[in-house]
Amino acid sequence: MGEDFLKLAKDRYSVRKFEQRAVEPEILEKIIKAGMFAPTACNKQPQRILVIDSSDGLQKLKLCTKCHFDAPAAMLVCYDKNECWVRKYDGKTSGEIDASIVATHMILEAASIGIGTTWVMHFKPQEIREQFQLPEDYEPVALLVMGYPASDAEPYAQHSEFKSERELVFHNRFKKTYNVQAYDDTWKNDYENEIDTLIKKSSLSELAFEHIGSTAIPGVKAKPIIDIIVGVKVFPPSAEVIHDIEECGYIYLREASVPDRLYFVKRAEKNFNVNVILYQGSVWEQDIAFRDYLISHPDYAQEYSKIKDRLVKSDEVLEYSKLKTDFILKVYDKINSGEA
Repeated sequence: MGEDFLKLAKDRYSVRKFEQRAVEPEILEKIIKAGMFAPTACNKQPQRILVIDSSDGLQKLKLCTKCHFDAPAAMLVCYDKNECWVRKYDGKTSGEIDASIVATHMILEAASIGIGTTWVMHFKPQEIREQFQLPEDYEPVALLVMGYPASDAEPYAQHSEFKSERELVFHNRFKKTYNVQAYDDTWKNDYENEIDTLIKKSSLSELAFEHIGSTAIPGVKAKPIIDIIVGVKVFPPSAEVIHDIEECGYIYLREASVPDRLYFVKRAEKNFNVNVILYQGSVWEQDIAFRDYLISHPDYAQEYSKIKDRLVKSDEVLEYSKLKTDFILKVYDKINSGEA
């Protein structure tokens, strides 16, 4: 049993090309059963599963995502916000976790009976709600497009590239290695090239952009991730601004626990973080002032770089975070006191 499951988990891949024939109702029922047997917090079973297999439903689906792959069937896995277990310490609900466990059971059962699936998260939530008339308390989590794999279907090129256990698995305490590099002159070019990409979008063409963070400060070691702030005259920005940044390959993480800025990330051959903030607001002014102070004070830049070295040489993340926070506050004190 154990070896069989590991082989199934390893061999299953996201199918993006399907035969154009319907999936039989009894086959769909087996996949649904796997989701019904899935564990949920306190067995509250908040999952709500919408089967989409009619021609009308599949046409509606195409309005919600470009990742439909012309599949002959799909299942939308949601959860009912009113049926979730709630962790009392911080109010965290189990809904997304429960729905994800359900979806995982379903795609593995599908693979075991010859049905290919792709787990799609790239869909328009509001369009999903409108097209399929989701009740207000239902939150869509995963869209599983499915069908019989086409004869020439094959895994994504990186499907079998697995990170090592050493990188992902820890025992008793976490240790992490960080990719901190010496300052690279090409980071400035990477920033400028990315701005050229962003300003091609109409809603972004008139906005303000600045290169901030360690990659913007000559001589400072940094993770090779370019930090960009985008200044908008009204915060929060329009839906068009958010959409256009996403269209440039970014993932929208909303506030990501940091108020007064919206956070986007792009991880590809070059890595970027975009923060959308109020133009010339306090956050905008602080980010630029910190960067400019370190550029004009090489001794402080070197001190900051040495703190980055601590991160590389030690896995004490909390110690590093405290050192970094204390340093930033010290620089802000210098700036606020008017010291040149």
